[in-house]
Amino acid sequence: MNLKLTLAVGMYGYVPPKYVKCGIYSTKSYVYRFGVLLLQIIIGKRNNCSHGLHEDLNLLDYAYDLWKCGKGMEFMNPLLDDTNSSCKLVRRMQIALLCIQENPANRLSMLELSSMLKNETTTIITPKRPAFSTRRAR
Repeated sequence: MNLKLTLAVGMYGYVPPKYVKCGIYSTKSYVYRFGVLLLQIIIGKRNNCSHGLHEDLNLLDYAYDLWKCGKGMEFMNPLLDDTNSSCKLVRRMQIALLCIQENPANRLSMLELSSMLKNETTTIITPKRPAFSTRRAR
């Protein structure tokens, strides 16, 4: 179900691309917002900060670049890490990246999201570059 809204919904950094571009809000919009929130919890910082070596990346690009290079642990808030949770945090990061895909059809459904969070053995597909990326696809 898609809704055409005329009133802005949400705060900067949480508003999904389809709403920004077309004013359309759907259940996939909630999935997008959840993905951004999950990344913020994992890193321990807000979405409005600059990240990366040259501080030229937004949170979504930074998470994707580290995950893509196999350096997901560098994204983690050190207070969350212990020997038992590091793999789970990288898995949560990948799930969050699937929630923030540009195309709503590529995002998880609420049912898929819930299943992946509950079941550690569910196979997770590879996310593409996230929405609002400031970098070109590689």
